[in-house]
Amino acid sequence: MIRLKLAFGVLGAAWLMFPAIVHAQCTRCCFGHFQTQLAVTPTAAEEKQPVTVKVSVSSTYPCPQVFTATVNITPTVPACASFADAFQVSGFLRTFGGRSFTYTLPAPNCASTYKVKLNGYPLFGTTTATLMVD
Repeated sequence: MIRLKLAFGVLGAAWLMFPAIVHAQCTRCCFGHFQTQLAVTPTAAEEKQPVTVKVSVSSTYPCPQVFTATVNITPTVPACASFADAFQVSGFLRTFGGRSFTYTLPAPNCASTYKVKLNGYPLFGTTTATLMVD
């Protein structure tokens, strides 16, 4: 009978401590950010010419993390608004690791200057670039 009470006491204590254990795990890995660089090559292109968007990211997290961000390509000329585009970048980064993502797409079929912006949280570094389409 004493063993049974002791077993229930240990299980009860473990159940009560579980949230504290989970919280302690999060405090080791929840502090950090992603250092990013965004580049568009070439910066000036003709309509439908291949354009490369490169996203380089490094992690300051003390544990592995999944990086997810959205690249938005927005024209500055209102008549070209229908040529706006966006795509998502996502990947696994090891502890304090780095990675590059490269996407090739045709330049929009409308002459304008396009703002290319990387949106995500928490991002630091170069998150905007410009593409001019003739």
